[in-house]
Amino acid sequence: MGTYLLHALDSEEEDCARVACGIISDIATALQELVEEYLTSFVPELLKVLRSNQRSRVSKLHALQSLGDLAVYAPIKYCTLYLKDTLEVL
Repeated sequence: MGTYLLHALDSEEEDCARVACGIISDIATALQELVEEYLTSFVPELLKVLRSNQRSRVSKLHALQSLGDLAVYAPIKYCTLYLKDTLEVL
């Protein structure tokens, strides 16, 4: 399923990216602390959405919410690996 989510995030279709962000948020909420093993798959793609000049503000808002959910449930690993990149994007 992760492959499809990553493909949707990379897609030029805004609706697909938004749905993928929502699903990632749902996965983070469902798995809680166990979501940290998926950070290396999801976070770089979400950061790409935030960095993109082609994405709408709405898609970026969904990506930011997904990053927040991932950071809440895997705070130590998230901060260790991605806090600097996230702050640079913000």
